[in-house]
Amino acid sequence: MGERMATVEAQVHAIVEMREERDREIKSIKTSLSDIGGKLDLLVQDKARRDGALGLSRWLIGIGIPGMIGGWVLYLWHIFEGKS
Repeated sequence: MGERMATVEAQVHAIVEMREERDREIKSIKTSLSDIGGKLDLLVQDKARRDGALGLSRWLIGIGIPGMIGGWVLYLWHIFEGKS
């Protein structure tokens, strides 16, 4: 009877240790996932910032600068047409 009790106690102790180890691993995984989530959030914010700057530069090159040049051409044409 004493041997059986010792065996059962050893098994219970092993089970408790396995659960504690599993809990530590789960906590470690959650911490890692949290760190990864934070890094992903920073990357998304950085990409959004870059996309915004890129969109502005595309607008400037595609529409803004040619629009300004066209405006000046029309302005000068209007001035010179009025003098003749």
